[in-house]
Amino acid sequence: MPLPPTPRDRKDFSVAIICALEVESDAVELLFDHIWDANGDRYGKAAHDPYSYRTGVIGNHNVVLAYMTGMGKVQAASVAKSCRWSFPGVRLALIVGVCGGVPGGIEGGVFLGDIVISDEILPYDFGKKYPGTFQCREVTSRSNGDNEVQAFLRKLRSPKGREHLLSRTAHHLDVLRAGAGEYSCPPRQSDQLFEPNYHHKHHGTSKCKTCNEGKACKRAQKATCKALRCDQERLVVRLRSSQREFNIHFGRIASGDTVMKSGRDRDRIADKEKVIAFEMEGAGIDGIMPFLVIKGVCDYADSHKNKIWQKYSAGAAASCMKSLLEQWAVIDQFEKRHYQPRDFSQESHCHIQETASEACALSTRRDEGYHSQYNPDTNNENLLQGDFHVQNLEDLGSLIENFRSVIHQPKKTHTWQEPRIDKIPECRRKFEDFRVIQQAAHSLYDAVGTACAAHTVHKVHIPLQPAIDGTTTRIRFNVALIQHSRAPGDVVWIDVESTIKSHEGYSQLGSTSPSGQNPSLNRRQEVERGNCLSTQRKRVQFRLPTAPIQPLCSEADVVEIPYLHIQRNFCQVVERCLSQQERNRCIGLLGDNGTCKHLAYLASRTSITTTTKSLSELISQTRSDITKEMSQYERVRLAKYLATAVLYYHATPWLNRAWRSEDIHFFNYPDPSIEQPQHIPAYMMSSVSTEYLPASPAYHRFIRNPVLFGLGVMFLELAFQVPLAALELSIDLQERGKSDLAEYSTARRVVEFSHGKISKSFKEVTKRCLYCDFGHDDDFHSPALQQAFYNNVITVLDDLEKRFRELQLD
Repeated sequence: MPLPPTPRDRKDFSVAIICALEVESDAVELLFDHIWDANGDRYGKAAHDPYSYRTGVIGNHNVVLAYMTGMGKVQAASVAKSCRWSFPGVRLALIVGVCGGVPGGIEGGVFLGDIVISDEILPYDFGKKYPGTFQCREVTSRSNGDNEVQAFLRKLRSPKGREHLLSRTAHHLDVLRAGAGEYSCPPRQSDQLFEPNYHHKHHGTSKCKTCNEGKACKRAQKATCKALRCDQERLVVRLRSSQREFNIHFGRIASGDTVMKSGRDRDRIADKEKVIAFEMEGAGIDGIMPFLVIKGVCDYADSHKNKIWQKYSAGAAASCMKSLLEQWAVIDQFEKRHYQPRDFSQESHCHIQETASEACALSTRRDEGYHSQYNPDTNNENLLQGDFHVQNLEDLGSLIENFRSVIHQPKKTHTWQEPRIDKIPECRRKFEDFRVIQQAAHSLYDAVGTACAAHTVHKVHIPLQPAIDGTTTRIRFNVALIQHSRAPGDVVWIDVESTIKSHEGYSQLGSTSPSGQNPSLNRRQEVERGNCLSTQRKRVQFRLPTAPIQPLCSEADVVEIPYLHIQRNFCQVVERCLSQQERNRCIGLLGDNGTCKHLAYLASRTSITTTTKSLSELISQTRSDITKEMSQYERVRLAKYLATAVLYYHATPWLNRAWRSEDIHFFNYPDPSIEQPQHIPAYMMSSVSTEYLPASPAYHRFIRNPVLFGLGVMFLELAFQVPLAALELSIDLQERGKSDLAEYSTARRVVEFSHGKISKSFKEVTKRCLYCDFGHDDDFHSPALQQAFYNNVITVLDDLEKRFRELQLD
């Protein structure tokens, strides 16, 4: 069976599988047809999501396997919310695992190894407790009201559907056993059902005082029936109605936080509520997303339960899950991108603090193989097969429609929730501005990343310090597509600008309200007037730059071209410009009436000479001429710019792949010193090549975060005014033995013995970056780590800059 299309981001995963126990998830993993993250996490997850996922393919579906940290409704609800947050395209959740069966819950009986599928979930521990009795409250599961799931269940329960489900489940179970022999069916004599009133405890002449009183002691609860010599005469004799190894039952399943280990209570609840099994997760997911519970019966929910059948039942449930997904319909690829799942969480007031589009903004930033696998030419061939498309396009409207579909960008503009400025400190408000710029930077990366995929070398010029004036933030990328790495003059530039506009009300949110009124009251009044949205959100939009971007473009306006002649796709335009050596050509993105419409265009541009100097060359040159050495103020100011760039662009492969002093370039730089830096546009130039060699495993053991480590190295280079390689000693190579670890040894030695060379505050900042010592995990996608980085690095450098500037003025 061919694999479904490679997911572009987390929105392309339509099925979630949730498992509470390791034995359950292990069986599911073995039945994956393909694993997308076999070589490392490709798609990431949303911020604040504490759970881990496995992405892959089962049948025709891109699925995500969610790992729970424990059993129960609360854990299930938490993982379901997080999964829906990180993977907003999920249409169906499957809770797969093991459960306790009700022996007489269905005609013909339920046996160990059978599979139960929910058509309704009953939270049997939800109700009212009266003296001497408990009244379960009747609650209808939300998925019972989901038309798509209920129609699918009818299909499965039909004679043809049930027969197909049974045969395919048996096939997948055989495949599972062939690959891992641990899923063989236990002997049938181990399928033992005792009378409901016969308890699992010490019997006869036992000296156990607790068991003699009719209760089970802790030792008895852990012992087997054989060890306790449970009376075989108290077994219930039953015969299977068919010769099948297992059967599949549809019915009502009881779900609660209590492990059912009482045959008497089992039968009492089953007779009253008409349930066929007991499990612990389904009720927690109810109301969050459409779901089905698929569980293998591993015990009879009585005190004699054991784990003999657990592995086989988990494998049977996983096999049934796979055969069920083979019959679950696939949404057309075009419609899938715009599919909006029913918002169960809003109905049940389970508010999620971040929208799905924002949660998916970081979807594929760290995926190094993503752009090499996505081929825009394939999309163009499908796009241009219609009768109204021609080989060459000369109509501007058709051109816009083509490239709006070709360049990967969400249809809806990204939004960002404004913080309550009147209730948070100034530093927190400034940090929220950083987060807003991150959103714009990530959107820009999405917009141009696909167009750049056809070329082996990319050069991206990123401003280290975008302007923030409170109402408008502009971020500009200068992307160079280079066909021949040995001829760097043959380039085609893409000039892209993102503008984040906030409405006038934003700047007034933090001001004092007139007449001493309560700010929250004013906000409520604004909500009533319908102005809440305009005062609390920023909108990220792409617009045509009003003037060519310096220093790569001249001051002359872009020449207007009423009719454009362009070939089939973006990459062919780039190659045509390169092959004809049209160096005075420019390719860019246009915006139209505030709507994100991406368009490749050609415009005349004056050829100018741009001089560049890398940071490595700069500090080497200043070392040779002491009169040109940077001042302390200049070093700290540049260090703050570099740290700011890390916070802005940490999630893009452009930063993750190349982050050393050789990658920092300054344009139009006549003097190697950085006097009057306010007139110098500082850029980070990141050169990305397909010949990317991953670091050794030992590298990751010592270096927790490569990006922050690279930043710490550049701080050392600024302090000592030489590249790190110039500070390397033979002991550094001897200590680690590998070249990729020598710089770690060098950096650690230099920073620990740098007394008197750099200030104490700068030294502490450098050490934090080298060791990723912020009191959090090493994942920079964590908002907590970002906030700690801002407080402990950028804020400290900002204070140092002010101090050194005052000293310099004195």
